[in-house]
Amino acid sequence: MTDTAYDPAAEQPRLTALDTKADTQFPGLVVRKDLVGCVRGNAVVPGYVLEFLLAQYCATDDEATIDAGIESVRNILFQH
Repeated sequence: MTDTAYDPAAEQPRLTALDTKADTQFPGLVVRKDLVGCVRGNAVVPGYVLEFLLAQYCATDDEATIDAGIESVRNILFQH
């Protein structure tokens, strides 16, 4: 079984034309569902909570901001 931990060095999924259009039309509102599995780890947290946190910290197409947001979400999960 492979580890699903988020690895910034690993290749990110490519955005399709529809993904780009949705991000352009709804800036700050698009949640990348693929990051939920990366952040979850061993945390016993409902998926909708992770999606809410990712929407707060990772709703952008800038990779540096997404990486920082993932770390913020992990810190929040660790603290609570």
